[in-house]
Amino acid sequence: MLGDNTKAKETFSDIRTQFIEIEYKLGAAQCLLVLGDISRVELNLTEAEQMFHQAKTEFQQIDDKMGVSQSLNILGDITYRMGKYTEAEKILKEAYIYLQEVGEKLTTAQCLQCLGEVQWKLQNYSEAQKYLNDARSIFLEIEQKSDAAISMCLKTLGRDQAALGNFSDAESTIKEAVTQFQAIDEKNGVAECIYILGDISRMSGNGLEAKKTVSEAMTLFQNLGNENEVARCIRNLGNIEQMLGNHDTAKERFFDSKEKFQKLNNKFEVAQCSHSLGNTERVLGNYSIATALLEEALDIFEKESYIMGTAQCLMSLGDIHCQCGDYIKAEEALVKASKDFQDLGSKLPLAECLLSLGNVALKQEKWTE
Repeated sequence: MLGDNTKAKETFSDIRTQFIEIEYKLGAAQCLLVLGDISRVELNLTEAEQMFHQAKTEFQQIDDKMGVSQSLNILGDITYRMGKYTEAEKILKEAYIYLQEVGEKLTTAQCLQCLGEVQWKLQNYSEAQKYLNDARSIFLEIEQKSDAAISMCLKTLGRDQAALGNFSDAESTIKEAVTQFQAIDEKNGVAECIYILGDISRMSGNGLEAKKTVSEAMTLFQNLGNENEVARCIRNLGNIEQMLGNHDTAKERFFDSKEKFQKLNNKFEVAQCSHSLGNTERVLGNYSIATALLEEALDIFEKESYIMGTAQCLMSLGDIHCQCGDYIKAEEALVKASKDFQDLGSKLPLAECLLSLGNVALKQEKWTE
């Protein structure tokens, strides 16, 4: 297959050169779409990202709105896969504006579906549900509806229901998605659903069942050669071990997961692992190590403009500063975190952050009625 791709790349590169020479701009831009897609299939995402950026620019220069919308839609998917969720959100929203103008329903549904996935990663669960319901409605409307796409919407809807605490509904939705994925022999989709079922068990407090189910999902991903999802399963097994009070085992899982994500150059997930490791060290009272790990995660989250991750790191750092008696630094971190949580509309973490601020004030003897 690699040989076929190499030949295809050479062919379309030659064709693009010829189109450029005769100033056939539409053909040259369309060749970039094909070349970018080949790179995407080969998982050379950085190269694919560059090609789709260039394709978007070239389509804009000839005022081809369909070409621009296609370039943006795929570019949003690529940046999402690279873990650049805030950037992906911006690109996909721009794609949606173009798609509304050209009226292409299938691509619009795909765009909304990816936006739903992005909102999930950004922990905007209500927004995610809205996008996914809209995507599913369009997929059901159009003649060339995709069973795989509808199953993907169900999978993410179930995940959102779980995040909002509707565990029974979430389990039913995910099991429906499993049935649909099995019907079309979509093994990766089945594995993802098994993973989510394990996560539902974790969130509902059934640690042993969660450990068993996530381990099952990890085996499925290993058989499929999906290293990114294997790493994600290992990290979640760390979360489960931490929930069960096995902190040393949790640290091992988080470290293994971090190493795998580093090899995959997935900076966002590396930061998530550093955050998890930092919190584990914090629980164990290893404050210097915890601070270094949390600051490492914070630096990446800030560069990626991931506000939720930034706020979570700041809240953990605030708690560490408070434990170490550095109340000024604690207050500074927690005030920043509370503002971020407030901006995001995240009520529970905001309440927890304000409680921590109250404890800092009490220790500083600033408590007032």
